[in-house]
Amino acid sequence: MTTLMQASLFTVTGNDLDLDPILYSMNVSPTTSSFAINQVTGEITATQDLKYELNSNFVLNVTASDSRHATHALYTITLTSKCIINLNVNHIRND
Repeated sequence: MTTLMQASLFTVTGNDLDLDPILYSMNVSPTTSSFAINQVTGEITATQDLKYELNSNFVLNVTASDSRHATHALYTITLTSKCIINLNVNHIRND
């Protein structure tokens, strides 16, 4: 598997009933700098070729927040020799 740097993996989205702007942030476990999130669009990208990662499973804790509320979602990514599999949202909690 080869992943181009800055390749788009997927995009998370959120809706705000008050139409406030939503900003996105992310923590990755185990810690790696191989993934990044665009704080405005929610696009998650690979920052480097993922074939060099020592781990094959990652949990991305993504936060979508407006000026008053935040929602968290956990995404599991499994790296295989052929593709990246996104196993969808595992858990959502609201603050």
